[in-house]
Amino acid sequence: NLPAHVSAKLRADLEQLEQAASELGTVVVRLAYRWCGQRAWYDPVEYRDLCLAHYRLVMQFRSVFLDCALYAPTTKANERRKQKLNAIVTRFQFLSRNVELFGYYGFLRLIEKGAHDNLMWLGGKAAKHSASAKAAKADHDDEDVPAQEDLATVLRTNPSRYKVIIGRILDPSRVDEDGYASIPELLEQTHALDPTRPEHLRLSNRALARVVLDVQTSDPPYPNWVGNTNRGDWKKLLASEDLQATIDEVEQLLANDKPVAIFNQKPFQDTEKGEDDSDYEVDGLPTIRPPTSRKTSVSPTPKAAQKKKRVPSRLTESEASEDESSDAEPDDKPSDKTPKGSLYESSDDDDEEEEEADSSTNDKADKEAAATPGSSACPKTPSPGDDKSGGKGHDKGRDKNPRKTP
Repeated sequence: NLPAHVSAKLRADLEQLEQAASELGTVVVRLAYRWCGQRAWYDPVEYRDLCLAHYRLVMQFRSVFLDCALYAPTTKANERRKQKLNAIVTRFQFLSRNVELFGYYGFLRLIEKGAHDNLMWLGGKAAKHSASAKAAKADHDDEDVPAQEDLATVLRTNPSRYKVIIGRILDPSRVDEDGYASIPELLEQTHALDPTRPEHLRLSNRALARVVLDVQTSDPPYPNWVGNTNRGDWKKLLASEDLQATIDEVEQLLANDKPVAIFNQKPFQDTEKGEDDSDYEVDGLPTIRPPTSRKTSVSPTPKAAQKKKRVPSRLTESEASEDESSDAEPDDKPSDKTPKGSLYESSDDDDEEEEEADSSTNDKADKEAAATPGSSACPKTPSPGDDKSGGKGHDKGRDKNPRKTP
């Protein structure tokens, strides 16, 4: 879908990526956003409903993830914008299930302090000249809020950065390096914490209730997990009267050890089987793995959160052991060996109008999945060269941009 005016270099670089993947018997999107054998931040056997929702998000939208990572020129800008917004809506739903299951602090512990691979999509930032990007800049006027810039412009104005973008596309630990730096940053910049937003453009009421309960009953283990509560979305959230009934309901569910998250989704169907390296399960077990244990950290741990009131957590004992420093290294370092492109020029402004988001995705997202025929086998991804990243993108790079707190 490249426009006719695209430069020969950009075409050649994209073709080189496709050729590199083809030589490995696969395609670019399956190398950039791998599934089989990757480590999740949760136990996929214990949380099968969450795993299925996760699988469907990735399989249905990973081609969109790749489009957002490249942001290459296209003749179908309107279609891309709509698919991007649908992916964002589905991500809000998936994030909601995580917060409902583990609590806000619990989810962040798993994501930021656990030893796992990059299975959470953190890309999809607003286009540089879009209304959403301008709004984000206005809301965070004291912070640097970089926006997505099309690949053609990057090639023309910043060749060295262009080379970096091309070179990391086949590396799953780096493909979304220009995305959100952390879950808190994603939630704040997308206004997912604003209870006054349309329901499909934010976290669910129950997820927001769990955020409120965590923030009101204990100090955050890490300051950047909670933004400025005296302004913006955090202030709206903590002062919301409309959420009070849901907060009371969720608090009662937790006190009675009953589930907060509800998964209204169909069981996995054989028609949803993916390619050999993208199957949901083999012999009845998920093809992704639980997080691996961390080595004992030699650096001091953050000051423990001061408990004000006990709120039951749905984390298992092993998942709740978050005291390891973010500098800790994983014991298990899978070798993601990927070809390094030495390469990617401009698409039309992909103005992100959230009002255009297909709200029907809110109803369909848990029911649809990408149905691609394939084998149930789950072979190891071919590895042409050494990549020392070991899938540590989340381990070391996701909490480096703390925001200001009151």
